[in-house]
Amino acid sequence: MFRSSRLARGVVETVTRENLTVSRLTSGLRVITCDDGNGITGMGLFSLIGPKFEEAGSFGASAVLESLPLRSNEKMSNTEISQSLGILGNAYKVTNNREAMSVMLMLPRYHQREGLDLLNGMWLHPTQSKEEFAIAKEQTMQRGSLLSRDATSMLFEMVHKAGWGGRGLGNPLCPSEQQLEQLSLESFHSFHKHYTRPERSVLAATGVADHKAFALEAESRLQFDEAGAADSKCATPSLVAPYTGGCEYVQNTTAPESMNKFQEKNLSHMGMFFQGIPMAHPDYYTFSVIQTLLGGGTSFSSGGPGKGMHTKLFREVLNREPNLHGMECITAWYSDGGLLGLYGSAPHENVKKLLQIMIYQGSSISQRVTADHLEMAKNQLSSQLILLGEGREQLLNDMGFNLLVHNHTITPQETIRGSAQVTMEGLRHVCSQLIERPVTFAVYGETKEMPEYSQLTEALKKSYTSFNKK
Repeated sequence: MFRSSRLARGVVETVTRENLTVSRLTSGLRVITCDDGNGITGMGLFSLIGPKFEEAGSFGASAVLESLPLRSNEKMSNTEISQSLGILGNAYKVTNNREAMSVMLMLPRYHQREGLDLLNGMWLHPTQSKEEFAIAKEQTMQRGSLLSRDATSMLFEMVHKAGWGGRGLGNPLCPSEQQLEQLSLESFHSFHKHYTRPERSVLAATGVADHKAFALEAESRLQFDEAGAADSKCATPSLVAPYTGGCEYVQNTTAPESMNKFQEKNLSHMGMFFQGIPMAHPDYYTFSVIQTLLGGGTSFSSGGPGKGMHTKLFREVLNREPNLHGMECITAWYSDGGLLGLYGSAPHENVKKLLQIMIYQGSSISQRVTADHLEMAKNQLSSQLILLGEGREQLLNDMGFNLLVHNHTITPQETIRGSAQVTMEGLRHVCSQLIERPVTFAVYGETKEMPEYSQLTEALKKSYTSFNKK
C-alpha cells in the first residue's frame, strides 16, 4: 500500500512501499531510504551522468569523474578527504553503468551528517585545479590500459559499440588517449554541472531510522550548483541513440597479460545479445527467469562445483562440450531497453564450434524446458533477488539505480509475486519477440572465419523457425 503525506521544510511529498520510503525535495532531489536494523548506514549519491550523454568535447568526462572523488575539491583537500574516510571506515566506491554513476559510502549510523558532507564535496564540487584535473586524466588513462588487458571487458565494450552504433550507450567506458587530451577542465565542468542537477539525482541510504530527518538534512547539506540548476531551464540536448544491433570483430589471438591468478589466456571471446527491456516493463520477470533458466558458467569454477549445475547451459553445453571454456546468460538493464544474451569463450581453434552452439542455444531458449525446469528457475530467481537484497551494498545500489534510471523500485514481496506469475506461454512469447529484434554479435579473438552480420541473423532465424514449426 502507498502512504502519501505532505511534509514541510523542503520535502514536497513522501511515498512508502513496504520497507522503502521515498521523498521528493523542493530542489527536485529524490531521497530513498530503508531501515535494515543494522548499525551501519550505507549511503550513495546517484546521478544520471555517464558515457551515454557524452558528445564531441565531453568524451571521457565520465571516466575522469571516476578518478576525482579522492582528489582535492572545492570543499575539501586531499588530506581532509583521506582523514574523513579513515574516520568513517574507509568504505568507499564509485560505480559507472554507462547512463548513471554514483559514489557510495559505508559508515556508522551516528556519522550520517559527516557522510552527507563528504558526498557533497566528493561528487558535487569537483576540483577547479588544472593540476588535480591533469592527475585525474592520467589515472583514467592508466585504468584504460588495465581494461585492455581484460578480454572479457573488451568484448562487452564491443557489444555496446555494436548494439548502439558507437553512440549513446555505445560510447566507451574508457576513452581513447586522444579524447582525453581534448577534454578541457572547462568542458568537464560544463558537462558535470549539466548532468548532476538535483532533479537528475537520487540519494539512497540504508540503516536510516528517521527518514524525514535524514531527507531534511540532505536538503541542507547537499549543495547542488545553482548555475547548473538555472541552466536546466534550457532543455537537455536530445541525445537520441537508439539500439540498432550490429556486429563487431577484433582479430587478436595474442594472449593478454592477465591480472587474475589462473585466468585462462589463449581464448576467443564471443557475445550474442538480443534487445532487452527496462526494469519497469511487464515482461521484466520473464526476462529474469530466462537468465536464471539458462544460467551457465565456466568449465572450472574457483568456488568449487555444484553452483547452477542444473541450469540449461550447464546441462546442454558445459557438461557435454569439453572444448569450450564457458558459456553463460547475461542481462543489462537500461532506461530505454537493455541486453539479454549469451557470452562464451573457447580456445581459438574451437571458435566455430562455439558459434554453432551459441546460435543453437540462442534460437532454442524455450525448447527442451520442462515445467519442473521452469519452476526451479522461478524459485531460484526469487531467492537470489531476495538474498542479494540483504547485502547492504547490493541493496543500496539497487535502490539508487532502479529509482534513478527506471523510476521504479522492486520490493521483496513484488519479487515473489512477479516470479510466480511467469508461465511457459509467456516464456515462448518473449522468445518469439527476441528473435524478431536486431541481434548484436561481437567476437574478440579468432575472427577469420566468422560470418557476415546478414548471414548470422539469417542462420539464427532459420534455426528458430526449425524449432517452432507447427
